[in-house]
Amino acid sequence: MGWGVMAPWLAVAEQSLPPVTVTADPLASWTAPAVGHGGAGSDRVGASRTVIEQEQLTTRSPQRLEELSGRIPGAHVGRAHGGLGTALTLRGFDTTVPQWNGLRDIDRLFVRDPYTVDQIEIVRGPDAVLEGVTAPGGAVRYRGRRPQHRSAHEVGLEAGYPDHRRVTADSTGGLGEDWAYRLTFAGQDGESRPAELSTERVHGLAGLAWAYHPDGELRLEYEAQRNRRPFDFGTAVVDGVGPVLDTPLHSPEQESDRRYRRAALYWEHVWDGGWRLTARAARAEVEREDFLLGFVSGGVPADEPMAGWGYDVEDDYTQHDARIQVEYDGAVAGQPLRSVIGVDRQQDETDMARDSLSGFQIDPLEPDFTGIDPADLNRQDSSVREERKQHGVYFAQHAEIGAAWEAGFGLRYNTYEIRREDRHNPVFGVVAEDSGWTGQLGLRARVTDRAALHWSLGRGFQPNEGTDRHGDYLPSRESRIVEAGWTYRPEQRQQVAVSVFHLAQTNLPREDRSTPDPEDLTAAGEKRVTGLELRHQWGSAAWRVEPHATVQRSRRYDDPEYRNHHFEGIPEHLAGVELEHNFGAYTPLALRLWYSGQYVGGWYLDDANQYRTDAYVLHELGAVYELTEDSRWDLRVLNATDERYLAAPRVQGERRQIRVGLTQRF
Repeated sequence: MGWGVMAPWLAVAEQSLPPVTVTADPLASWTAPAVGHGGAGSDRVGASRTVIEQEQLTTRSPQRLEELSGRIPGAHVGRAHGGLGTALTLRGFDTTVPQWNGLRDIDRLFVRDPYTVDQIEIVRGPDAVLEGVTAPGGAVRYRGRRPQHRSAHEVGLEAGYPDHRRVTADSTGGLGEDWAYRLTFAGQDGESRPAELSTERVHGLAGLAWAYHPDGELRLEYEAQRNRRPFDFGTAVVDGVGPVLDTPLHSPEQESDRRYRRAALYWEHVWDGGWRLTARAARAEVEREDFLLGFVSGGVPADEPMAGWGYDVEDDYTQHDARIQVEYDGAVAGQPLRSVIGVDRQQDETDMARDSLSGFQIDPLEPDFTGIDPADLNRQDSSVREERKQHGVYFAQHAEIGAAWEAGFGLRYNTYEIRREDRHNPVFGVVAEDSGWTGQLGLRARVTDRAALHWSLGRGFQPNEGTDRHGDYLPSRESRIVEAGWTYRPEQRQQVAVSVFHLAQTNLPREDRSTPDPEDLTAAGEKRVTGLELRHQWGSAAWRVEPHATVQRSRRYDDPEYRNHHFEGIPEHLAGVELEHNFGAYTPLALRLWYSGQYVGGWYLDDANQYRTDAYVLHELGAVYELTEDSRWDLRVLNATDERYLAAPRVQGERRQIRVGLTQRF
């Protein structure tokens, strides 16, 4: 497997994460925090990253991660999962499973409620050491709310237009001298617009921590969620019309019920001399019952009429994750040195019974699902039983060399196996397997007291499924990333950063046209994205200003028919800005106003590059007013100009939303 890129360095202790809110490598964190049990890789040498702290999450109060895409350079709403799971695209690649407190988050059509999160970190570029199997665009890491010994409690109520209700509650405190608890709840219901889909979701998180020693802690965590939001089939692109907006193309009889449970155990102990041992283990279970009825997305333009399609599914899923690592934070020859060695294991089991439904047609301009009886439709069983296993052993090191240099590197050995049984293959056998090395290397040089240069490279991979004409499993998708950049801080409250990057993913599966069997594949696909990011931050006692812009070009190099064409769904230009003004900095008025703007340039809807969307601009604004020290009113208006746009291929973005909330702390 070849080499590629990335932004390397490893995990940072949760308690030592600095309150950084800039969108670049801060010179202020030149002396890196200790490697730690949060697993949140916050100080990679050369990494381009965005950290969203609790204060900003409170101000924005997002319902899902995608609502924050405008403040993340190189990011926009992704295309996957039809709203059933988190979908964020970084630098042209859909992100893989987010990390939660150093382990995988639930990996089954899951939307984490941001109210359960204390901090979000987005590292652009894969984490080949900690994760091994990952997408090249970047990684998302959540640090969850955890028990605190200091008592703190709050409740919140929120209502909004077009149809929105939300309740939140959080309570933490000590239970005697050594114990602490945390209880967090978020529930909402309403209806999305224009998809006209239910948004009912409830999420609870409970934590219990035992400080059995001044240098050791054992923490138990349990969470559960129920989500009844159905699948969003999106819209169709009709020749001569374009995207059919504000026209839901799914049956109003759709039903969806997904239930999630996850239990986790975290252990950490620190010894004199800079040694730390951490261990984590988690088990998640998902039960899913869906009846979905819509259309086959097909190609661009859509057929008229379109073929109808749906499915009736029951799905049981179990996920196991474990990680143990030893960390050292000390010095060699008087220079700071941080090292980590660890091993992890992941295993998933899926038992899904699904009937695909067909035998009807839909007019994309005037869809009508009345009179369609599911009992009269064609049914085809596509039940699947599947098991996935992944293992990894990794080592990483970070050193400061003199006063002007930092260097970091990491290596990881990975192996995976996928076994499956379905109606085509009644024997529970291996359908994909591979193993190999991933790694990363980075360097940062302080040029002056106010400026630094960084460079990084790395390599990751993702599983491939299918076989070639000889019956051999396809090799893994390989990710290669290179990034270089410059950071300049002219004064303490201002920072400018520039990054250039090149990402490539090879061995994408394609149909082997040299054989008559359509199931014969070849690992011939390749996707490349090259780009430039500009980021700026400026702040004062009253103001915070953070603009950013990205120019990126994607190219296809596998299919001779479309060689050098752009990939669908990847805009060439992205930009965003966040403004916040605090009147309380110079007046008795405890009022903060904020504005967020996002520009997404046009992108292609098809491989032939004949259909292109229009660019769009989203405006969001809000106000936060502190009634008393413990009471807060807030107002948020999302998509303030009621823009009608495609957020992803065949997925229309949300229309204007207005939310008013009251939070009481005690």
